[in-house]
Order: sequence, then structure tokens, then C-alpha cells
Amino acid sequence: MPEQGKRLIVKFRKLLARGPYYGYPGTDGTYTSNFLAYLFQEHILLGLFYANPIHPFSRRERVIYFFNATAWMFLLSAALSSTPIPWYLSAFLVAVLSIPYEVMLRALVECSCCVYNKKVEAVGETLGMCIMLIFCVVSILWITLAVVILEEFQSGPTVFLETWIVSLLESYFLLVLCYALKVAVLQHRTKRWFKNYVKKYFPNHKFTNFGEIAECIHPTWAQCDKDKKIAAAWQRIFAPAW
Repeated sequence: MPEQGKRLIVKFRKLLARGPYYGYPGTDGTYTSNFLAYLFQEHILLGLFYANPIHPFSRRERVIYFFNATAWMFLLSAALSSTPIPWYLSAFLVAVLSIPYEVMLRALVECSCCVYNKKVEAVGETLGMCIMLIFCVVSILWITLAVVILEEFQSGPTVFLETWIVSLLESYFLLVLCYALKVAVLQHRTKRWFKNYVKKYFPNHKFTNFGEIAECIHPTWAQCDKDKKIAAAWQRIFAPAW
């Protein structure tokens, strides 16, 4: 792969690290397309299936993240279902309390600030792996504590399950609302960052996303590239989010 292609992948990975608020392949520069791309990349559930293969927050990390966040909500649901608080209010409280925990957990596991330097990124990957292992143990702890609480207070399983399931659904919906606000606020800053990159390396073009750049430079070396795996990986990296 030529230097131009490598530079594009590095730049695109930095976009994923800072948040794909603007410029993701398949978007057209509008708020709706930017929001959908961000949602498919960053949502705790959708990201398990649609995350970009070179995203700094890998799918393995996302699985651990999803499991731990779900276990945390399992514990909160068990605790609140053992109180006089109505189950529907308990579910909402669990959903709200889960968001700051998920933000903290993702920041620790992903270490996205390390992406900007190769040497530091290697350290960040090792640190992230250690943190993942710790949170695997913590997840089991949360579930164990939840079972103990349910046994101790003997709250009905129906109330607990209602609280837990509804809180999961509400938390997923609250995340969508948060993402909608984040994209509305931050897409313009990311747009300037993207336009400066295009202006510097492609002054005669008016690209709106990294996918268009990839299509522009790919034919210059694809026919000479004998490694079909590299070409296939290129297509997966710069494919639309949905």
C-alpha cells in the first residue's frame, strides 16, 4: 500500500478516536447522516455489530464493556427492586445512574487519547487489556452481589426482571438522545478538522467523507496490488456504517 493510503487510514482512525461526528464513509454532510454514523459506531449495543474494524475501541473490548455495564445495571436493579420504590421509577433511576458509569468504563477501557502516538498506543493497549481483565472479575462481583441482595430481601423475581429489562431499554434510548445532542454540538468542529485535511492533501476536491477520499486514491494502486486481502480490508474499513 502506498504512503498516501497509509496516511489516510491513520487519519481516519484518529477521526474514530475523537468521535465520528463528521466525515464517516457513507455520510453526506447532513446532521441526520452524521448522527446515524455516530450512533452505529458508538452505541453500546449497535457498536457490537457495526463498529469499524480499525476503531480504537475494538469489538473484544466492546463485548467486555457491554457485559460489565449490563452486570452493573443488574446489581442496581436488584438493589432498587428491594425497596418500596415503584418498579417503573426504579427502572428509570437505574438507566440514569448507568450512564456516568458507562462513560467512565469506556474511557478506561478504550484509552482513545493514546491513538495519536504509536509508542503510547502500545502502552495504552496493554493497559486497556489489564483493565478489561479487572472488569471481567468486577462483572462477576456485581452479579454475585445482586443475587445476594435478591436472596436477602426476597424481592419478587417479576419486579426485579421488569426493573432490569426496562432499565436496559431506557438506557439505550437515553444514549441515543445524548448522542443526538453531542453530534449537534460537535459536528461543526470535526467538519473544520476534516476540511483542513482535505484542503492540505486534496486541494482540488470537495470531499464530504473519508469514503470518497478512499474511492479517489484506491484505483491508483489497487490494480498493482496482488494481495487481495489488503484490498478487501480497504473496502471494509471505508464501507458505510449501515
